[in-house]
Parts: sequence; C-alpha cells; structure tokens
Amino acid sequence: MKKTIFYALFLVQYLYGQNKMSLQQCIDYALKNHPNVTKAELEKQIGKYQMRETIGRGLPQLNADLDVRHFVELPTSLIPAAAFGGPPGVFIPVQFGTKNNAQANVQLSQLIFDGQYFIGIEASKLYYQLLNKQIQKTKEDLAGTIAKAYYAVIINQKRLDILLSNLAQLDSTINILTALKKNGMVESLEVDRVKVTYNNLKTELEKAKKLIDLSFNLLKFQMGMDLSQSFELDSDNLEQTIFNVINDNIAPNGSKRLEFDLLQQQIKLQKKNIQRYQFSRLPGIYGYATLSTQAQRNEFNFLDTKKQWFGFGLVGFQIKLPLFDGLVTHNRVQAEKNRLYTYEQDLRIFKQAVDFEVKNAETQFLNAKITLDIQKRNLELAQEVFRVSKQKYEKGVGSNLELVQAQTALEQAQINYYNTLLEAYAAYVDLKKSTGEILSTFYQK
Repeated sequence: MKKTIFYALFLVQYLYGQNKMSLQQCIDYALKNHPNVTKAELEKQIGKYQMRETIGRGLPQLNADLDVRHFVELPTSLIPAAAFGGPPGVFIPVQFGTKNNAQANVQLSQLIFDGQYFIGIEASKLYYQLLNKQIQKTKEDLAGTIAKAYYAVIINQKRLDILLSNLAQLDSTINILTALKKNGMVESLEVDRVKVTYNNLKTELEKAKKLIDLSFNLLKFQMGMDLSQSFELDSDNLEQTIFNVINDNIAPNGSKRLEFDLLQQQIKLQKKNIQRYQFSRLPGIYGYATLSTQAQRNEFNFLDTKKQWFGFGLVGFQIKLPLFDGLVTHNRVQAEKNRLYTYEQDLRIFKQAVDFEVKNAETQFLNAKITLDIQKRNLELAQEVFRVSKQKYEKGVGSNLELVQAQTALEQAQINYYNTLLEAYAAYVDLKKSTGEILSTFYQK
C-alpha cells in the first residue's frame, strides 16, 4: 500500500513537472509552431525552388511534338504556263501533296552563352541567403515578444499571491477585531474600516485573476499555441534571476543587428539586378538539334507499319545580338541605379537609427535599474513599518488606523515594486533587441 501511494505521488509530481514550461521552452515551442516562423520557412523553400528553376534554364531542354494534318481541300499553287509552252502571263492552277500529313519532331536545345543567365544564378543564391536571414530575424522578434509576455504572466501571478496573502492577513485581523468588539474593547468603526479595506482588496483580487488569464492567453497567442491548452510557468527564483540578468555588465553595440545584413544583402541583389540589365546587351548563343520523321498519305493510315515514314534531322546554333531597343535598356539601368542609391541611403539611415535606439534603450534600462532599486528599498521599509505597527497593535499601544494605513502602504509598495520589476525586465529585453542579441540571450539551442 505504501509503495502504491509512493508511486502515485511520484507520478503526480512527474506529470506536474512536465506541465511546467521555462522561458527557454516557451521560445522553443514558438520557434517550432508559430505561423510566422512557418511562413518564413515556406518562403525559404519557395526561394530554393526558384533558384533551382533559374539553374534549370541553362540545362539541356528536350521537347517532342506530333503534328497531324488533314486537308479538306488541298492548297492550290499557280505556276507559269510558259514553263510548259503556254502563253506568257498565264498561270496554271495546280494542287500538290496528299490530304493527310503527319510529322513527329524531337528537339534538343542548349544555352551556350547568355550573360543574364549567369547573373540570374548569382542573384537567386543571394536571394536564398536573404531568406535565411529573414527567418533568423523572425525568430529574434518572436523571442523578444515571448520574453516580455512570459515575465508579464509570472509577475502578475506574483501580484496575485501577494493579494491572497494580504487578504488572508486582513481576514485574520477582522476576526481578531470582531472578537475584541464583542468584548467591548474596540468600536464598530474600527472593524468596518478594516472590512472596507478587505472588500477593496477582494475587488483587486478579481481584477488580478482576469489580468492573469488575459496575459496567459497573450503568451499562448505569441507562442502559436491553442488557447485551450493549459500549462504552468516555471517561476522558481524569479526575482534573483531577473536581478542577475539586469545587473549584467552591458556594453551596448548595435553591430549585431540582423537588419544590417538584410539591407546589405538587398544592396548586393540590386547590384546584380543592374548587371543583369547591362548584360542583356551582350549576344546570346544557343545550340539546337532536331530529329524529325514525316508521312504523307491520301488515306488516314499512319499506324500502318507497311507504309513508310521519311526521316530528316539538322543541327545548328543561333546568335541573338541586340542592336537597338529604343534606349529601353539604358533607361532601365539608370532607374535601377537610382533604386540602388535609395537602398544605400536606407542603410545609412538605419545606422543612425540603431545608434539612437541603442542609446535610448540603454538610458531606459539604466533608469529602470535605478527605479527598481528605489522601489525595493521602499518595499523593505514598508514591510518593516507594517511589522512594527502590527506588534504595537498586538501589544495594545498602537491604533487600528495606524495598522490599516501600514497595511495599505505595504500593498502599494508591493504593487509598485512588481510594476517596476516588470518595467526593468522589459527595458532589458528592449536593450538586447536593440543590440541584436535577443535570441542568443534568451534561447540557447
């Protein structure tokens, strides 16, 4: 019996532990299930097939066709009557050929040289690399969003725990005061005053419960999880973890931002696009070979193996040399060069924006750290004031009003502390996002 109970408790504990998710696990779930990541991966697959399509255009092309014709009326040709001794200027109508004709062709073609083709291959490879970077950018944005949502849920749960604890404390106080009132030691006003505080706290408790549900659903949404699924968050050593994180020695530097790579890749692609149009002025060389067989019948009997088919074949090559296109290519190249300049200006603007964003995020983070330190000291002071007020009241040397005021001040200090704690962590997330280190900070593969 004891063994059965032991194994049952072990199983419950195991399953409970399995249902807990850390920040790392939440991010990992999102990276595997969120639609934005799926879409980015699909775009990468599309880019891969487009690259293969571009390469395939330079490979041998083999085509076959069958042309079967039936002439309801044979075409008529005119030949000079003088060729047969007739009068000059007179033409004789004649009809040649058979009413049924069939021709089967097999044609092989091969690109020998086309400047646009080789530039197209390079551009498609650059585009594929760009899609890889966009996947990474999607994952980074997702990690930052989930980190904020995750800690919002945990801190809201901490707020709820505090409200429950305070509510239990007030309930105990009400019971004590009610007993004292029966003995005529306190007035009804004092009991009512505490009950008002108790009722207000119950209202705040209901709000806190709804806020947790809302923040939890937001986290699930950001993770790409069905809202009906349930799990718990691992909040062990929350405060120590956050203090360790926000007290890291940080040297902000935005050089790791993926957007730099994305913009630079876009510039490389645009340069290849300009080259593609410039190379369109070069001649294109194509080789081909054709093997054909044909049959001519007055009867529709092409499947008759006794009737002969006549074959022929040819090989050759073709050179296409563009001479003048009405300055279309020239104007197109000039337009694309100007588009390249706009991309280069975008990169320059982004560099300036990143410098400002990093400095602003650093300032916000440092201010949050200072505010958090102040609120932590305020919380410690409020806890001490409440402790002393409670002792004084229990010894009969303190007033009920003083105890209620100390309780209210403690609740406000707790709220301020956890609000500031969340703000400090959000500022840390924003700082890491501004430096391009968001994914490496919160997610280790």
